[in-house]
Amino acid sequence: MSSRSLEKNRALFVACLAVISLPWLNPFASGPSSALVPWLVCLACASLLILLWQHICAIDIAAGWCVAALFSAILGLIQYFGYTAAFDPWINYTALGEAFANLRQRNQFASLTNIGLLALVWLAVGEKRISMGLLVGAAVLLGAGNAASSSRTGLLQLLMVAVLV
Repeated sequence: MSSRSLEKNRALFVACLAVISLPWLNPFASGPSSALVPWLVCLACASLLILLWQHICAIDIAAGWCVAALFSAILGLIQYFGYTAAFDPWINYTALGEAFANLRQRNQFASLTNIGLLALVWLAVGEKRISMGLLVGAAVLLGAGNAASSSRTGLLQLLMVAVLV
């Protein structure tokens, strides 16, 4: 494979990660309706994903979900430990001991961590080049984010993930 096609594949992979992750990581929700900016970001990312659809594979999509969930878990842990003021406006403010990342709802945050965990399992099965230490570290981070959300829905989903796996 030529270096030009490798660069093109890398660019497509990064673009796929960005358009899948950005709606989950977007911290802005202002305007006349607080849902307007997140919906516009989702619409733009969905449009770009449709344009990329012919050039991406299932592994790229799973990696995008995994990246979104891992970054959200980091954001949730920053919120849980009370360090959001240092990252204003990039991380939504919460009280100490609360975590919902930039989703502004703890059940949605917990669902995202579980989707990320399923995507991680998909990557572990489909990509043999990922080290076991990286997979375990990512799973622990996602589990910690889920626990920080204190969502009963997330706990139930986590049990269902365990049964499925």
